[in-house]
Amino acid sequence: DLTCLLTNKYSGPAVLEIPDIRNFSSYKRSGDENGAFPKGTILANLGVGVGDLYWSSGYGSVLGVSPTLDIDIAVTDKLGIGNIGVGGTVAYSSTTLNNYGYGSVKFTGVLVGLRGSYHFILSSDKLKARFDPYAGVLLGYIISSGPNNPDLYGIGTKASAFQPGIFPGAHYYFVRHFGVFAELGYNGFSIFTFGIVLKTK
Repeated sequence: DLTCLLTNKYSGPAVLEIPDIRNFSSYKRSGDENGAFPKGTILANLGVGVGDLYWSSGYGSVLGVSPTLDIDIAVTDKLGIGNIGVGGTVAYSSTTLNNYGYGSVKFTGVLVGLRGSYHFILSSDKLKARFDPYAGVLLGYIISSGPNNPDLYGIGTKASAFQPGIFPGAHYYFVRHFGVFAELGYNGFSIFTFGIVLKTK
């Protein structure tokens, strides 16, 4: 109808609004006050420890690395300048004693334990989602095994025992769910541990 066309106002072409994609970053959350380890996050450290602290020199050649697996769960929101994580750990170490006349004798140790950690939240928006420094304590138990032969220069299997530990460390995330970590301290077997980290948030 011509009358309708003449009387209707022309509102102009529709405008398509395009959202600012800078606000949809899949990794950086500069407004997150809980840093790289917010409450409910579960992370796993898969690494190796170096620098033996468990076997004495009398136990011979120690395995060069100690495989470790740590699980950490964030149980608080920001508390003070960081938040708290609790979890567990398992690690393995072994050593071989070459005794002429008896051949090689192997001793092993398996560490299982609980860990508690405090993760510091950085003030820098550029770093707090990527860099996660922390410190913690370990309460573990080492299960030792090996031949208990009194003829081996008087060296028998080390007794299984409780093993405390303390460690500072840090995670660095290349993307939200994947990064690397390093810890310095006494984790039961080694003085230095490093590897990769995976997390859920």
